[in-house]
Amino acid sequence: MSSSSVPLIHSRLADLLATPDSASSSLPLGTLYGLGVGPGDPELITLKALKRLQAAPVVAFPSGIRGQMGVAESIVSPWLSAAQTRLPLAFPYVLDTEQLAAAWQQAAQTVWPYLQTGDVVFACEGDVSFYGTFTYLAQSLQRQYGAVKIEAIAGVSSPMAAAAALGIPLTCQGQRLAILPALYNNFKDNNFKENFIKRNFKESFKAPGAVSSDQNDSVTLPGEPPVSELEAAIAWADVIVLMKLSSVYRQVWQVLAQHQLLESSYVIENATKPDQVIYTDLQHHPDLKLPYFSLLIVQPRDRPNLNNIPQSNNVNLKTDPKTQ
Repeated sequence: MSSSSVPLIHSRLADLLATPDSASSSLPLGTLYGLGVGPGDPELITLKALKRLQAAPVVAFPSGIRGQMGVAESIVSPWLSAAQTRLPLAFPYVLDTEQLAAAWQQAAQTVWPYLQTGDVVFACEGDVSFYGTFTYLAQSLQRQYGAVKIEAIAGVSSPMAAAAALGIPLTCQGQRLAILPALYNNFKDNNFKENFIKRNFKESFKAPGAVSSDQNDSVTLPGEPPVSELEAAIAWADVIVLMKLSSVYRQVWQVLAQHQLLESSYVIENATKPDQVIYTDLQHHPDLKLPYFSLLIVQPRDRPNLNNIPQSNNVNLKTDPKTQ
């Protein structure tokens, strides 16, 4: 991540979490497994993750907002049995590092008693190492309780799922890929944050799975939209992915227009989910009102435009709004 403020908050969180707890136990402990469960389609969970998920007595996941089911929970629910314990963990939308650290510590304290009796899996949307909440939970457990055994199982990330939905390779040969988490630099104050959550999550509550604080959504920083970072990436990268761009889409659209990249850019909402939507030919879409789980892929100018995106029951293709 190019923003210099992001490592600072990670460093501050590490300092706050780095106070070991004297209550570590010598009893045999279970293993905490971090499972990447994919971007939304329950069938995109890997066989290895599925086997581990169904064998675990306790399944943890980020809780949804306002009592709604979170994304990770909605992905794994079809695969769980009634005998398994479901353990939602609250990861708040806050700016204060001390509050964030307290949330991670509380999550670790919630998981710890279950690890003393057996294995626990933590389901994380996408991949556990790709802006994942699992990292903070695992670090907090190890800092508070000592040598907790941690294992991670990889999952399908949303950029790969979005490229598959478009029917294109994300990269070819020696192409350079840049991934920018657009959301991180846009929370200027708590009022903006609260309005953003209300605006972007209102529609998600109506869809199966709702929303959650999966994939590090709770860590947001003050600052301006990432226009400078996008400009820099355009200068060196062959392919660019912008994650969670809903709140900065208009600014991003203007930059792409200046660089004549609108025709080779594509927006994907809710990749692989039943309400997935694909926007092509973005010159016709300067003011999209996007949900939170949206991303944009900028392809090389010399790559042919998409004209044969695979059609399926869960693909809603948007091109020129005048023709719809």
